[in-house]
Amino acid sequence: MNEWLAERLLPTVAIRCGLHTGPALVGNMGFHSRMKYGIVGEESEIPARLEEMNKNYSTKIMISETMCKRLAPDTFVMRPLDFIRLGSGGSDKPERVYEVIERASFRSRTEQKSEACSLHASALQLYRQRDFAEAERKFKEVHEAMGRLTGAEDTPSALLMSRCRSYLEA
Repeated sequence: MNEWLAERLLPTVAIRCGLHTGPALVGNMGFHSRMKYGIVGEESEIPARLEEMNKNYSTKIMISETMCKRLAPDTFVMRPLDFIRLGSGGSDKPERVYEVIERASFRSRTEQKSEACSLHASALQLYRQRDFAEAERKFKEVHEAMGRLTGAEDTPSALLMSRCRSYLEA
């Protein structure tokens, strides 16, 4: 849509989105004189958390691992971003979250972005294994590749590179 708007010299739309799937209670709630249609449940709060986390990573669309598993393979160019505690309870484990970059196509730029996303995934795995030196090196490669492909600063790889440096200096 933004490409169409830009071609017509119209202002583009910038929004953030968080997507998750899970059980929730949806429907009319309350007393007959004061009804409200709504949604309740812990799972219903997760998309808002994901949308908020987009600010930290300068991303537009962030999805949970649960949502990622429900998508058809090779439909979107995605990369794992980080592990984040999504539940409101203190005992929940961090869950992998993903950035959706674009719809997959067979154009060379999409293939190059897919390669950068794969490299990001392997760097994140090294990060989780506490091999911070190698992870930092790979995140730097991702940072440079995404910078060339998008013409903009790649905040997720820069953030994780910075974390690797902090752990190496500690």
